[in-house]
Amino acid sequence: AQRDDMSKISVDASMRVWAKINGCKSAQAAEPALQHMASEPGVETERIRWTGCRADTELIRVAGGWHGWPGGWAYFRESIIGPMVRGWSANRVILDFFRRHPMPR
Repeated sequence: AQRDDMSKISVDASMRVWAKINGCKSAQAAEPALQHMASEPGVETERIRWTGCRADTELIRVAGGWHGWPGGWAYFRESIIGPMVRGWSANRVILDFFRRHPMPR
């Protein structure tokens, strides 16, 4: 546990907040990851999309992977931090999302 006296919320709680802000009606069932997001053995990647939103609202969930950034730098050996996600880059996924959803001018 972190001991920095900072309040934190879970990913699920954070996504509930974004879904409310974006006026979403409900979350769809998780769908398999896109082909370019193929998971490594023991690691599952899924995309969860909310429906009926004023703005696209989605989450890419990685289960069974290491506690790190997909496609990022490994700060410890896999025997310590778990399997790395090397098959796709979270940076690319985020940039692609924002390219598809530019801020209105």
